Amino acid sequence: MRNQRTALRIGAVVMLSLLAAGSVLAAGLPGRLPQPRITEPGFHALAPRPGLMPLGIGKPNSIALLDSWVTSDLVPDDYTTFPFWYDSESISIYLAFYNAKEQSVKITLDIRDLSGHVVFTGQDEEVWDADTVIGGSIPVGNFAVGQYKVTVKMKVGSKVLGQQYWMFVYPDPGT
Repeated sequence: MRNQRTALRIGAVVMLSLLAAGSVLAAGLPGRLPQPRITEPGFHALAPRPGLMPLGIGKPNSIALLDSWVTSDLVPDDYTTFPFWYDSESISIYLAFYNAKEQSVKITLDIRDLSGHVVFTGQDEEVWDADTVIGGSIPVGNFAVGQYKVTVKMKVGSKVLGQQYWMFVYPDPGT
């Protein structure tokens, strides 16, 4: 029992250390490489510098979901994973993935309210060049105050990748 508590404490200290290190790195240290910017709706091939693939991904032999996140027209940085938004913000869902082969990729986005009703659905299917990082946005607009479950799926042949997360919308205190 004592060993379990000690292991949990060590794990918590390690996690907090990693979070703190990530916060310091995200603050923009000198020499930090600029992130590719996604400025238009739709999906586009990005041209990151060679060797920038995360170590956890390496070089997949098919397709790999890098990340999906929510942002809005009021956020200056497109790479924000903040779960809380105002009902006055025009929200977009961003997605980035790596495509190893020239193949058709089907992207599906589904947003449901707390009761399970669909409030937004969209999809895109395109063929991308091999060995490419793809990034893009799907504008989903304004949402009423409430809680929403975002589901992003990518399908290539029989392989399906995806993410789910919650987004919370609050009344804008300035209106």
